Amino acid sequence: MQIYSVEMRFVYDVRDASGADFIFGFPVAADKQQVILDEAMKINQPVECKLPARLRRGNRVFHLHAEQGNFELLYSSTFSLTQRVFQSREYNEVPIGVLPSSVLPYLYPSRYCQSDKLAAIAYRNFGKSEPGLQRIAAVRAWVRNYIAYYPAAGATTASALDTMIDRAGGGREIAHLTISFLRALNIPSRLVTGISFTEGETQPMPTFHACVEAFLSGGWVLLDPISAGDTKNFIRIGRGRDAADTAYATIFGAVISMQPTVSMERDSSNLTQLGKSPSTGDLNCKQLSRYSGARHPAELRF
Repeated sequence: MQIYSVEMRFVYDVRDASGADFIFGFPVAADKQQVILDEAMKINQPVECKLPARLRRGNRVFHLHAEQGNFELLYSSTFSLTQRVFQSREYNEVPIGVLPSSVLPYLYPSRYCQSDKLAAIAYRNFGKSEPGLQRIAAVRAWVRNYIAYYPAAGATTASALDTMIDRAGGGREIAHLTISFLRALNIPSRLVTGISFTEGETQPMPTFHACVEAFLSGGWVLLDPISAGDTKNFIRIGRGRDAADTAYATIFGAVISMQPTVSMERDSSNLTQLGKSPSTGDLNCKQLSRYSGARHPAELRF
């Protein structure tokens, strides 16, 4: 078990005189692997805000109204992370007739994961693969070999079908395509958003990232459709059918988004002090650590 502190900073320019509304879903998830020790949020506008408890699917969301002008949020969380260890047990595909009812929604096509339109391709390429983990590995290998990964690629509305046509996409788009193939093969699958990090010499180096969970007889299996490495250094934020369920920010109004940043520290105590601060009032933004994620988290706009 290791203690980490993470900071996320979101900056917006609200253009309309009537302000704008936001639904945020970026707080770190609280589960057996991630035990929240302390967390807080600073906002540069005098708005009421309360960090949410665990909600449906474990996602933690909150909403608020911001006035015209500069709008900034600085979220901090200190938590213990128990790295996930892959258990050597049987992982077989589960017949639909005996699936838990809570898993069934992850079989259907969804807004960004059109498994019905990609079924023929999935059956042609993976229908004869060994069921279970071997079939999942075959899907991931195919996606890594035939879909080019570009961190900045893909529009926020790009679907799995778009990614298949373009043969390129960002992390979220490639995760959607992987999910679509697995669902077409009757393997329940869902999107998991979070922060992936590598251990640097002095501090962890984080970036916003998207992974996939597939349901087999041994439970949910977490896989990274981009990296060939394991997923032990992954901090979960949200999970859902696709990005429509897991957006870090859903924006209602005329708003310009700046590049958000994420930073991490290991065995740090200075961010714990940030947790003593009130969640309203002026934003006292300290300089983020030198390792900052450069990828833009998912946003939905209305």
